[in-house]
This record gives sequence, structure tokens and C-alpha cells, in this order.
Amino acid sequence: MKLKRREFLSRLASGVGPLAVASSYQERLAHAGPAYLRHFGSARKIIWIVLNGGLSQVDSFDPKPALRRFAGQALPASLQLPTGRKTGFLLPSPFSFSRSPRCGTEFSEIFPNIGNVLDEFCVIRSMTSPYFQHEAALPWLCKGSLNLGAPSVGAKLLHGLESLNKDLPGYMVLSPNGLPLVGPALWSSGRLPNHTQGQLVSLPSGAPNAVPFADLIPSSSSTSSTLEFTQRLDRSRWRARGQSKEDPILDHITNLETAFRMQSAAPEAFDLQMESAEVRQKYGESTFAKSCLLARRLSERDVRCVQLFFSGGNPWDHHDDAGLHRLHARTADQPIAALVRDLRNRGLLAETLLLVTTEFGRTPMVEIGEGGKGGLRIAAGRSHNPHGFSTLVAGAGIRQGTVYGATDDFGFQAVESRCSVADLLATVFHLAGLNCDEELMGAGTGASGYQVGNVESPSVIEGVLA
Repeated sequence: MKLKRREFLSRLASGVGPLAVASSYQERLAHAGPAYLRHFGSARKIIWIVLNGGLSQVDSFDPKPALRRFAGQALPASLQLPTGRKTGFLLPSPFSFSRSPRCGTEFSEIFPNIGNVLDEFCVIRSMTSPYFQHEAALPWLCKGSLNLGAPSVGAKLLHGLESLNKDLPGYMVLSPNGLPLVGPALWSSGRLPNHTQGQLVSLPSGAPNAVPFADLIPSSSSTSSTLEFTQRLDRSRWRARGQSKEDPILDHITNLETAFRMQSAAPEAFDLQMESAEVRQKYGESTFAKSCLLARRLSERDVRCVQLFFSGGNPWDHHDDAGLHRLHARTADQPIAALVRDLRNRGLLAETLLLVTTEFGRTPMVEIGEGGKGGLRIAAGRSHNPHGFSTLVAGAGIRQGTVYGATDDFGFQAVESRCSVADLLATVFHLAGLNCDEELMGAGTGASGYQVGNVESPSVIEGVLA
């Protein structure tokens, strides 16, 4: 049976894309070129979980028995550092701690499932940030910059490494239940080609089979012949404008092709019902749990970078009651542990770098706020603490079952193997096979009132590497 040309292209489009413009994808990659000098990297893909709001280190992965011995007393004056808000006496953690059965790393009772997979992680207990406000610390974590117009780390990674899967965006962002503070600027492409921008995906909270993108279902007009005609016009315009390799039209061509291919690739990737009931049960039923499962499915399909925010707003920002960490930990603990086991069992962890980060930690002292009629209110919560907090890293190139660095006896500031958020980002670049971008720390000025430490040149954290 003979097929007409358009019919042939239309059938071929499912999973492959139109032949008439297939070459432009490779052409676009050739035009982009490597963004940074390369070396051998162990991490082909990255899954980056952001527990936005400020996870308390002394209530999670950095136990401090001294807080119980000195409960109700003031932090020694020699240890006092700015926190952005007034603080009072030392507050012990309301949670007990145990040791991981394999590696012995300590963890809070509110993270029992993660505690059982800590043999895969290196727990960095000496992380620091120069900023104690979310509006600065979150961009610093996700962009290495305070300039909201600067490209995100995910965009830089995609630009430097290029996409592994032409049918799906190379950088995808999951943010269940709303946007984090600062919003889309955290995953923007900035000055880089706009196809490197993170593609936001929001899982529907309703029917389990609902598609995140309503326009993914092909319409009668979304045929390969329509795309071919549009691309021919774009390329004609590109030639008329001088065929510059920096012309944004080339980026437009790439985006249209990816969007076209997503019509067949994305519905299958986002269909969590294709997973067995046993697998879904291991992750849990929350939207965050489904997002963790989706992160694995996307990474499994060679999406270069998947970034997952815990929830909209600042969910871990517990100024009034440190005990509220238990509530959010109940949502985060099971899915993150299931993701680690799933990646390991499928042989994906060896090539996938997994990050569990937060923009800063919390003080070991209670926060003192303003009460009624000008009085003071002493809460049972903690203020922002950029001087020493915890980050978890696992997977490709990471030393397993270890602890790196330490905070002081009260968990307030890093005192051993101190490292910065910038160092963490430099380490991510290194593991991905890229030299650290010289502009990684760009736009570190212009945040008067936020900065509480020196912005140092980043360096790879050698102690976490296998």
C-alpha cells in the first residue's frame, strides 16, 4: 500500500517527529555548542529536591544533645551571629534520634524511611549561605545569583550538556500545590536559549489519569504537515536575517519540534497508572509522592535535569512551632526514600545525582516575635539560620554512607569542613562533567541587608566525592 507523503509523515510523527525537519534539531544543538569546558563526569542526569522554606538541621540530620543540657539558657555570646530576627533561649529538638542500621549516620525520628537509606547518602552538615531571607537564599541556591534575570543552574546544565531526549524538555520542574516563593525565575533560562528554561509540570490533584498539560492531546490541526509548513517559514526568515547561530528563531524551531513530539511522548511519561500498584504504594498517595514517582519516570526517560520543590510557598518555614516539621516530614520521608530505592533497584542511581537541599537551616534558639500592644511573643519555633545547615547528596560520584563537616555543639554554625551553597553548585557542575561557570556567583551584590557572610569563589567539595 502506498502512502501519501503527508500521511507518511503524520504516522511517523508518533514518537519520532517529522522527517522534513528532523535535521534542524541536530543543527540547533550544533549551533549551541558546549557552554563550558568539559571533563569526564559521572552524573548523566540530576534529580534535585528542594525542601523550600528552611529545613531545621537540629530536628532532622544534625542531632545536638547539648541543646537538652542547656535548654532555656542563652547561646554563648561568642557564638552569636545575625539571623534576621530576634532570638531567645536554646530550644532542644522535640524529636528523638536514631542511627542508620547500615552506616550509623544519625537521623530524626520524623525521617524513619530516609534513615534506612542513608547508606546511599553523604550528609553534609556544614553547609552555609550568605543570605538569611528566602527572597535571596532561594535564587542563590537555584541560580547561583541574586539576579532574577540570570539563568538557573538547571538551564546552565542543560546548555552545557545538551538534551538526552529530543521528545521531552531536557529540564523539567515539579512544584506540587502551587509555586515556591520567587516562582518561575528560579528555573528561568535568562540569557541562555529559551529551550534551556525549566518546563513547569503540575500534577492534577483530581483524577489519577488526568494529563498535566491540557493541550498535549493532538488536535486535528497539530499535524506534521502544519509543523513542516511553520518550520519552513521560520527557516526562510532565519536565512533572510543572515543565518546567525545566535538567532532566537533557531531556538523557536527547537521548541516547536519538542512540543510536537511531546504530544506522543509526554502522556505516556506522565501516566503514573502505568506503574504497578505496588510501586505506587511504596511512594504514597500525596501529590509530593506522585511528583517523586514522576521525577523517576522522567529521569528514566533521559530528562537531563528534574527539579522538584516540596510545595508552594515556604512550607518548612516554621517560626512558631518546630514540631510542625513532623507534619511535613510525614509527607516527604516515604517518597524520598522510595525514590532512592527505586533508582538503586533500577540501576539508575549510579548515573543520577540526587540532591535533597534547603535554602538555609534554622536556629537552635527560639524566635522572639512581636506580640500585641508592642509586647514580645516567645514562640516554640526557630528563626532562619544560614550559618550551618544540612544537605543530602547521593548517587553518581558521591561517597556513600558518610557525613561531611560539622556544626558547633548547638548546631548554629559550621565549624568543621565549612562549605557554601556555591561550593555545592560547583560540585554539581563537576559531577556533571562541566567546569564551574565563572559567572556562577554573578550578581552577588545589590542585596543590601540580606548578606551575612562573604561571597567566596566556589570550589568543589572534594570530601563528598567517591
